[in-house]
Amino acid sequence: MAHIHSEPCRRNLRADPEFLSFGPFQFRAGLFQFEKAIQSLFNIFNAPRADAATFALYRSQDFQERALARSMRPDDVEAELKAIRQAELDAMRDEWRAKLYSGEISVWSLFEDYAMLGDSRTSGFTYYGYLAPERVFADSGATIKKVIDHLEELVALNPSIIFLTYGINDVGIGYWPTPEDYVNEINNTLALLKEHLPNATVYVCSIIPALEPAFKRGPAWREIPDYNDAVRAFCEENGTPYVDITQLCEEHTDLYQDDGVHLLGGFYPLWGTELIAEVYDCLLYTS
Repeated sequence: MAHIHSEPCRRNLRADPEFLSFGPFQFRAGLFQFEKAIQSLFNIFNAPRADAATFALYRSQDFQERALARSMRPDDVEAELKAIRQAELDAMRDEWRAKLYSGEISVWSLFEDYAMLGDSRTSGFTYYGYLAPERVFADSGATIKKVIDHLEELVALNPSIIFLTYGINDVGIGYWPTPEDYVNEINNTLALLKEHLPNATVYVCSIIPALEPAFKRGPAWREIPDYNDAVRAFCEENGTPYVDITQLCEEHTDLYQDDGVHLLGGFYPLWGTELIAEVYDCLLYTS
């Protein structure tokens, strides 16, 4: 899964009561406590350069390492601290994800201050009873142009997180005949949301591919991988969080309905896990 993050990912959200522990760092599972713990960690790692050698000594395990730390130039110490920080963050991410994927943490308990917009495939989140209908704006046959129809509701809801999960109709109907055309429309949509919900972080989800026999009625759906490549590149360039579930779809073709487009109920916990995992990664790596 891609990890594309930006400064707007930093956001204080409501707490979840579940308690987590990552090595010496302990915090509750809610996004607000999670961000506070990450900031505490960064307060150590982002200490002034004059304190870097002291922290390097603290990390040392024996006399030779301490002697080496004393002889390191400030730039070298800073580079070492960055490497330490990256390793710590990666370890925290891996442990948290293991708890999430194992079910030790309930993925649905982490969907708090959010809104989700999409098409008939998105509606499965509410149809199967996973998410609250008042937070999922999903319309059969919808494309990303439908966002503006829900703008008033979104402003009233004022979510911290917005998931955009469109694509199957966007490609199939032909409003945007090239991936570049579609990227321009996504850019316009992000600008609209930024204007009316400036404090929200928008996550763009990759388009779920279609399978046979769907191509008989929608041959353009064969081009979905090209559209995903263009959207991913756009998100990377503009710092927009992008949730890539392409591999997930490839690994769970058994969770498609017979039409090759819609999804069975068992797919949604997997999809939801990838969405919320990207939110946590975004907080972790950009706090």
